[in-house]
Amino acid sequence: MTLPENDAYRLGVVPKNAELVYSKDGTLIADVSDKEPDNRLLRYVLVGDTFVNANLIQQGHASALDTPPEIPLI
Repeated sequence: MTLPENDAYRLGVVPKNAELVYSKDGTLIADVSDKEPDNRLLRYVLVGDTFVNANLIQQGHASALDTPPEIPLI
């Protein structure tokens, strides 16, 4: 999931994200890549039965970015 970097979009997603996660126990699941190029952590967020990332996308507050995983070479 990726969020546009403009304030209008961010102002819309912050209240919705807070509604889904604030004061709730959740689980953060790391992706194959731990961080984005600008060092922001990449995590899947689960709160109860709600997949927060997917919910924000479905509600139009975020968009998915399909990129191949960075698989470490052995």
